[in-house]
Amino acid sequence: MLAATTAAPALAADQVLLRYKFAENSVLAQGKWVKVEVETTGVYEISYDELRSMGFDNPEKVSVFGAGGTARDCRLYVSGMRTQSDDPEQKPVWHDGNKLYFYGAGVDHVKIRSGKFERQTRNIYTNKGHYYLTDSAVPLNINTVDAVTDGAADCNIGLGYVYHEVDKMFGIDGNNKGQQFFEYSMRYEDPRSWTVQMPGFSAGGNATLYVNAAQWVYGNTGNNNFMTLTVDNQTQKKALYAGTRYITQLLDFPVTPSGDTMTFTLGLSLGNGDAIWNTYFDNWVLNYTKDMSKPTRAAQSLYAYTGGGTAASGWIAGGSNIVAWDVTDPAVP
Repeated sequence: MLAATTAAPALAADQVLLRYKFAENSVLAQGKWVKVEVETTGVYEISYDELRSMGFDNPEKVSVFGAGGTARDCRLYVSGMRTQSDDPEQKPVWHDGNKLYFYGAGVDHVKIRSGKFERQTRNIYTNKGHYYLTDSAVPLNINTVDAVTDGAADCNIGLGYVYHEVDKMFGIDGNNKGQQFFEYSMRYEDPRSWTVQMPGFSAGGNATLYVNAAQWVYGNTGNNNFMTLTVDNQTQKKALYAGTRYITQLLDFPVTPSGDTMTFTLGLSLGNGDAIWNTYFDNWVLNYTKDMSKPTRAAQSLYAYTGGGTAASGWIAGGSNIVAWDVTDPAVP
């Protein structure tokens, strides 16, 4: 008996890319694995005693896999290239002093740009990053270099930051967007205050508060609507957008702290508030002058070298017990 058949139509190039082929074998298929979590981006240490308590008899052989809380591209392919691996990738590690060190990524990607720290992206699908420890693979040792003194730049003064963001609400003007979240409405709630510690703040240094906010404007507001910052009873204002549309703004407030602790208040001053449907607070990043020679456990610091892309070396006062991590590429420190 013969049956009539119809040839399947040829797939378009973009349809071919949708035939995603996963790895045939996973590194997780064999050996002992322990999942650990990180909350913020920075250098993490795990003592050999802790690793033994996890069941690793030879802690010096433990490796780290995973990408932590890094936000993944929703697209599997871009320009015909895969955007990510479907299996945990190995992380560089450093074994020293009976401890394991690795650079872990939290859910927030704060990055230096144009001479300041800014929040670039945030993984909105989790509150913590995760890594996998195993002794079934040879550790991928981090590249290390010896200290260089000839021609070294003075790195004692650098840049530190403190960052705040809490996602509690989403949507603009009733059009829920699903991937855009905010903490509160500045238009309809009272001003809010924060008290912030700045680890390693350099006495006599400066700071700048960068505030991300979004607003929906349905009329021309003129130039009499402002966001306000109050520090030590001194208030400064930054103009809000005066056009007719939804817009996000990055507002900068320069301040001169009197010490390593600062209390500030954010609010609104609306001269024509009827034209502003809402103003949403997203996050702030406080950049400050940091004394890099002060011992702190904070990983949020940077010596910003602007040498036209040329490799540079630097020195920091404090003896021979300082280890500097180059995390220009966080995936390969």
